[in-house]
Amino acid sequence: MANKTPEEHKEEQPLTEWQKRNLEFLQKKARDQKEKEEQTARLKAQQKARLTGSISTAEENSKEVTAKKAKKEKTKAKKAGKKVATVKKLSKKEEVAKRRLRSIVIPSMVIFLISLFMVSPLSKLRVVKVVGQTNTTEQAVKSASGIKSTDYLAKTFFSQSRIASRVARYDKWVKSATVSYQFWNTFTIKVKEYSILAYLDSNNGYSPILEDGTVVTEKHLSSLPDNSLSLKLKKAKQIQLFVKQFSHLSSKLQKSIRTVSLAGSQSTPDLLILEMSDGNTVKVPLSQLSQKLPYYTKIVANMTDTGIVDMEVGIYTTTSDIEDSVAAALSSTTETSESSQDSASQDSSETTATSLETTAADTTADSETSTETIVSE
Repeated sequence: MANKTPEEHKEEQPLTEWQKRNLEFLQKKARDQKEKEEQTARLKAQQKARLTGSISTAEENSKEVTAKKAKKEKTKAKKAGKKVATVKKLSKKEEVAKRRLRSIVIPSMVIFLISLFMVSPLSKLRVVKVVGQTNTTEQAVKSASGIKSTDYLAKTFFSQSRIASRVARYDKWVKSATVSYQFWNTFTIKVKEYSILAYLDSNNGYSPILEDGTVVTEKHLSSLPDNSLSLKLKKAKQIQLFVKQFSHLSSKLQKSIRTVSLAGSQSTPDLLILEMSDGNTVKVPLSQLSQKLPYYTKIVANMTDTGIVDMEVGIYTTTSDIEDSVAAALSSTTETSESSQDSASQDSSETTATSLETTAADTTADSETSTETIVSE
């Protein structure tokens, strides 16, 4: 017979009352425990279900809230955009208004300040400078300009061309002038002077003759500057005509002339005597100076010695000795003729005349044979 386990052995034994109650208690406790666990599991399931439902609701709520916020933000953005657009429009209008205001106010202020300055004593404070002068003086230029100490700066500013014209008109030395303005009160008069063409030889000394023919009688030099042209003409018309004729000559010819004087010829009142730098003497009419004197360079090239180039009638060369002998012969013959008019007969007069013609003819023939040079051009 197989052995029974302790539990089977216990079942076979009858249970006491206490054991029965204890067994019931344990069974009831086990049932309660099981029910409690099931209840707890149901509660947890319910809670879990509730939690799951609340999360979805929360998500839905959050989505709705987000959508509402986005809608509100869009609305706010639209309103803000409208406000910005409105602000921009207002700012543009304000900017345009400001620009218009500035375009009116600023020029008005400038005009006001300029007007205020013009009527103030400061507008009479001027600085006048003179540049470019060599022979004239700064004071002479300022005096010729006509600028007065009582003149306002504005008057001087708007009269610059007139001032330049006055300087050129009233100052003999000035050929042209320009006036420029430097802020705030400085005026500069720039002058260009006439060049000195020659010097007039007078009892008071040497006075400059300018290239326009003006004689500056206010200035006298005790001695003639080196390599300068000296004029011994007294009439203003003669000086003006000489300057006009002289200006048509080449610079080489101009520099070769040293002195100019009248010959005192009865037949040719405007006959000039020119002393050249090479030692030669030229006789030429003033009215024909620019036409005949250019031939001098060709004539002097064929001359071996210094002499006289006579351009009074035609062009030929001679010497001072020949001219002196001819003049002496004519003079002595004239004196003999005059002294013998009362006592000599008609035959003696004819003989004297014949002698005069013979002497003159012989002298002229010698002169022409030795020194004559005719220009056939």
